[in-house]
Amino acid sequence: MKKLLFFIFIILFFISIYKDLSSGTSIPGEHQPENETNQGLVEQTYEVVKIKLAPGDTVLSIVEKLNPTITTLSIDEILNDFRTINPTADPNSLDANTFYFFPKYRHN
Repeated sequence: MKKLLFFIFIILFFISIYKDLSSGTSIPGEHQPENETNQGLVEQTYEVVKIKLAPGDTVLSIVEKLNPTITTLSIDEILNDFRTINPTADPNSLDANTFYFFPKYRHN
């Protein structure tokens, strides 16, 4: 009887590992590739680029370098997108020589 229970436990253990690895898990605060709203998924309007900040760089200066032709976005939109993809970073006090994710907007 003990061997049977042990065998069932091992089978359930491997099933749970398989389900975890095949479906993945979501870490709180981890960037999700899509923007979500209450109505469901919406088309993402930017791709994410990882950049190491140099001294003197700001969120807006990096976004301007990545998107030289886009002029229709507001500063609030840019900062909100930055906060979305960097939930633990404060856009007003970034550290030089640190990697951050920045939005590179798609041209419509």
